[in-house]
Amino acid sequence: MTNYGKATILFLCILTMALFLGTGSCLAGWLAEIPTNEVPDGAGLNSSQAISADFNGDFHMVWLSNQGLKYRKFLSVGDWESAAQRVDPVDSDPPGTPCTAADCEGNVHVVWWSYNGGLGEIHYREKDVISGWDASPTSLGNPDVDEWSPSIAVDSHGLVHVVWAKERPGGPEIRYKCKDPIAGWDTGEIISSGDGVSSDSPFMCVDSEDNLHVVWVGGNNDLYYLKKTAGVGWDAEPTRLTFEGYENSDPRVAVDGLGCIHVIWTVWDDHQIKYKKYTPGYGWETVTSAFYPVEAIHGWFPALVADQSGSVHVIWEDSAIIYRRFDPGSGWSTPESLTQATDYRNPSIALDVCGNLGVIYAHAPEMLAFLRRSAGSAGVATDTVGDGAQVFAWQVCPNPFGNHTTVSYRIAASRSASLSVYDVTGRLVQSLSAHSGTPGVGTAVWGGENYLGERVEPGVYYLRLESGSHTEVKPVVLFK
Repeated sequence: MTNYGKATILFLCILTMALFLGTGSCLAGWLAEIPTNEVPDGAGLNSSQAISADFNGDFHMVWLSNQGLKYRKFLSVGDWESAAQRVDPVDSDPPGTPCTAADCEGNVHVVWWSYNGGLGEIHYREKDVISGWDASPTSLGNPDVDEWSPSIAVDSHGLVHVVWAKERPGGPEIRYKCKDPIAGWDTGEIISSGDGVSSDSPFMCVDSEDNLHVVWVGGNNDLYYLKKTAGVGWDAEPTRLTFEGYENSDPRVAVDGLGCIHVIWTVWDDHQIKYKKYTPGYGWETVTSAFYPVEAIHGWFPALVADQSGSVHVIWEDSAIIYRRFDPGSGWSTPESLTQATDYRNPSIALDVCGNLGVIYAHAPEMLAFLRRSAGSAGVATDTVGDGAQVFAWQVCPNPFGNHTTVSYRIAASRSASLSVYDVTGRLVQSLSAHSGTPGVGTAVWGGENYLGERVEPGVYYLRLESGSHTEVKPVVLFK
């Protein structure tokens, strides 16, 4: 595709998503803080926590306490599913640094490390949406070597990807392992440079085309980035992102729907938050030295997510929890405090398919708290009949997409539905077959083909869902 063609697709994507996200009612601002009712004992203080969101708009949270590694689910309807559950075995050593991810089916995947005979060991456990937790955790690493700091991501095919730091002579290295839903875990591989340079604190995300993006702290405390392109493999060498020689730590990475890569981290020399961005066709920008304008304020432990329209949401700790947003049209917003200026720490953030944000953080030492920001009905189209019964509630994920996108919908139980794809001229491209195991609930997958099975050109297409006399249309953007 020519650069002009790519630019056209990016413009159409921004325009389409702006129109799409601008529809429906929105609740401005953050909703009230929701306590988890989890009170740690003694020195537990919920010292580390993580959050993810699934395809249904539910948020999944894991955190550390004196009672081990805990998990709890907050439903999209606005309430907790049940009491907190313990993830690690009751008789295990104290866990550390959990990370979680949810797949498109609603299954939850958790990784963490714990000491085993004085050495850190990486553990994984899955919560199946039907059968519940695995009988016991799976050990991913080598119990004879010190390992720590795992990060996890799940792609649209259900492949589970995990990276972590592993000790070795000369300094730590970054190890990667993948789990296929059918074949299970592979043997793993080392993805850091392997040239004797220490590598630590990896973090990973997956984009809408199932590419993996990993950042970590390498030699001289500089940051490194590596990409695994779906169907191709890892870059030949990591990309060095910083050259200043500062004590960088806690890197995080996210990729938006336009293919832009966003990296944020802490500089411990002056406790500042720094940010760097990669734009397709332009490359990496220079580091933003002062991420927020009040120099007297310090920042630690940043986290970020990016949505399909190119917006980026960043949070970090500075006694209070601070939030800042980037929009392609208006740039960075003014930082805002989400909490009172007391002892809040270690925030984690997630974004669901509807554009709702979820944040979990510790309000030491009293409780662990959860905070939401609603995007209203943006991302989920609904319609009702005269008696108030819902006809449509449907969503498309991912959007934009490269390989395939999944349409999930709910309609009145007594109604049938049809789903079709049209191009911008109104011509029928494909009629999709919806698979439903429950009356009124269905899913369909479109891989970018027409009715002849031929791959269509990249661009904007329209999904049309019909049920009785009711019709809804959603735009969807296909890349390459």
